[in-house]
Amino acid sequence: MKLRPRLLLGSLVLFAVPCLLAFAPAARLDSAWADITRRAQDVALVPSADTLTPYILAVLESYPSDGSHAYWWPKGSEAPKGWVGNARDLHYDGELVYKGDAKGRCYCCGLTFEVFFEASRLLAAHEGRDFRIGSLDRKGVEALRRRWFGSKAGDACARAALVDSGLGFAVDFDAARPGDFLQFWRANGSGHSAIFLRWVYGFEVDAKSGKQRAVRRGFEYWSTQKSTKGIGVRREFFAASDSDKGAGVLRSATYLARAGRAQ
Repeated sequence: MKLRPRLLLGSLVLFAVPCLLAFAPAARLDSAWADITRRAQDVALVPSADTLTPYILAVLESYPSDGSHAYWWPKGSEAPKGWVGNARDLHYDGELVYKGDAKGRCYCCGLTFEVFFEASRLLAAHEGRDFRIGSLDRKGVEALRRRWFGSKAGDACARAALVDSGLGFAVDFDAARPGDFLQFWRANGSGHSAIFLRWVYGFEVDAKSGKQRAVRRGFEYWSTQKSTKGIGVRREFFAASDSDKGAGVLRSATYLARAGRAQ
């Protein structure tokens, strides 16, 4: 879980730091991200979304949901040096770039980035080519990860990372499908990074016609969280309105993106 950035007297105040543990990028990573967003990805190096999504879902299915990958959001010095919330070791350009937790623990955006990373690697292996994420070098991958976790792009996190880098595209509610990356914020200020599975519908009676109609009440997603004792599937529901200060997800702060090139 992470708490939403708020603006206060012109300064960005972070009311908690789950995925923002790696929030303060060095100037060189800011420069790397600026370079990524200035130049378009080589289209030939970005797989189509229809090709990549099955690999995202396959990676998702490879994680047990029996508690063996517990949710862990360490505080301060508890976090191992260089650990970025991933459960498994991640290699790029022949090097170990992100060491997985020794106990297989993870937190939300670390896990969703790991799924994207591993799906891209598996697709490259199955196609018999070298593993690259678009045209990114090692520095570019780190800049992408930091943007995914929360950065100057604002609340959209993973969606901003994919869209701004040319590695994916935004998806509206009506077009959402399993395997889309999901960032959402709740009325209480907390948020979560997840992978979308399906909408949850309910019924309401139309005041004029008196007929029942289906309405989108919330969604089901895959991620890691305390309520599922680590990696698992969970449902959440929308707040009554975006001005609601109680429980529920804000519709206006629910962001979806699909990895890969649009057809």
